[in-house]
Amino acid sequence: MDEPMEAKLRNNGEACTAANRFYVHEAMARSFADRLAERFRALVVGRGVDESVTLGPLIDRTAVTS
Repeated sequence: MDEPMEAKLRNNGEACTAANRFYVHEAMARSFADRLAERFRALVVGRGVDESVTLGPLIDRTAVTS
């Protein structure tokens, strides 16, 4: 599942080339979706300075309040 995760999360999903859909044979669709969802649930979102974080923020507090 590394390739689909990389395709979707390239530049945290902000790249225009990030995948919006995956074409998967119907015999594998449920398994693919379940495994991809599992990988997304495993992401740790937070401050980029925290070593346990796997997905950092796209914006900071200054940008939010300005």
